[in-house]
Amino acid sequence: MTFQSNRTAGSVLCRTFRIPINTSQFKRLCFTETQTHFSRSQRLRNIRGIFACSNSPFPGRFLLIDDVITTIATAIAAAHALKKAGTQKVDILTLARALPF
Repeated sequence: MTFQSNRTAGSVLCRTFRIPINTSQFKRLCFTETQTHFSRSQRLRNIRGIFACSNSPFPGRFLLIDDVITTIATAIAAAHALKKAGTQKVDILTLARALPF
């Protein structure tokens, strides 16, 4: 799934459970190459600073939806951007978890 398909999944979930959704103030600044061949530390370094929030504060609670969590690096980077913008609590919902084999 892409960043856009995560938004679509989020839209469906929020509509189903009647949760307000705001995707316009949270942005991915750039797209990185696939992280499938990176180690956890490389993934954390690769995605550092790629998310940002608009100047408006994000008070309260935020639900972050990620399609697949492997090392949780992308979700951590997004959560840091949200916390920096004033979000008090970030919850992460993932649709799947990749396990090492």
